[in-house]
Order: sequence, then C-alpha cells, then structure tokens
Amino acid sequence: MIDAGYSLYFSSSTAVGVIIGVILAILELRNITKTRQMELIMAIYSLFGTGKYIGAWEKIRTRETRDYDGYVKRHGSADFMQVASPLKD
Repeated sequence: MIDAGYSLYFSSSTAVGVIIGVILAILELRNITKTRQMELIMAIYSLFGTGKYIGAWEKIRTRETRDYDGYVKRHGSADFMQVASPLKD
C-alpha cells in the first residue's frame, strides 16, 4: 500500500517537473529571440554612422538627378552600392 503511494507521488512530480521545464524553455527562447533582434538592430544602426556611409549618402543626396538610371549614367553606381551594402569595404 505504501509503495503505491510513493509511485503515484513520483510519477506526478515527474510530470509537473517536465511541464515546468517546458514552460521555462519556452520563456527562455522568447527572451533569446528578443535579444538577437536587439543585437541586429544595434549592429545595423552602428553601420549608418560610419564616415564612408555618410559620405556616400551625402554624394547621392546632393547631386541633381531625375532617376536612378540617369544617376548611374552620369556618376556611376559606386555610391549606391556603398549605401546599399555598408558591410562591404
């Protein structure tokens, strides 16, 4: 009789432990996802403050053109490529 009581206690405590573990894992995954998103935003934001990016953007902004094709014919596409992909050197 006593063995059956312990068996029931251990099986129910195991189930409760598994449920708590799953809940904690889900909460931790949500936290990791938010952290990675913030790291990505910070990395992208830091690229927009570099001198190369600002210089290329100023060149594009101050030159008078009607459209992209006209700009590329007159000035080339190097500035656009530098603004479009600031990770590349």
